[in-house]
Amino acid sequence: MAPSTIAAMVTAQACRALADYWSALRPPGGLPRRAQVDPGAIPLLLPSLYILGITDAGVIIRLAGTALRQLYGIEMTGRNMLDGVAPEHRAARLWRTLHAADHPCGMYLLRSHRYASGATDNVESIFLPLIVEEPADGLRAQQFIGIAASKSDRRWIAGEERGALMTPHVFRFLDVGFGIPPTIHPPAESAEA
Repeated sequence: MAPSTIAAMVTAQACRALADYWSALRPPGGLPRRAQVDPGAIPLLLPSLYILGITDAGVIIRLAGTALRQLYGIEMTGRNMLDGVAPEHRAARLWRTLHAADHPCGMYLLRSHRYASGATDNVESIFLPLIVEEPADGLRAQQFIGIAASKSDRRWIAGEERGALMTPHVFRFLDVGFGIPPTIHPPAESAEA
């Protein structure tokens, strides 16, 4: 799937804008470097932006924009993303992220998010691979830049008791030119993960 196809597949304007930005950074036949990401070039995306670092045991949120704190009700920067995933889904989420990093490919998630008010909204996320030339703190050379955005462009505020990342009802690997893993399910997992 070409980056232009990724931008056309997503609904949220912020997801399309991130796919276009990532594509503009990308060298022919390769992946963008983390050092190329210029926050000044994407000021409107920053509040909803993630930078994820990958270890063999976790997905460390290196940066999470302020809108993500409002969305999930917690400060996410510095946390292991898996801590916010329901325990029964952590192994599958880690497996998918490691496979996306190793392949490399992107990830697409769509989930219904329920807020403290009882309102629900569909939140779309994409994560696209980056290369880090000198990884630190035990992180791998692969990272992801990602974004989470309301499909309806709403701005909800989660209650403080929120924090669990809802299990996506749609998950796909995104082909960025190197193919995708043959399945989204870990070998020992059921199709429910």
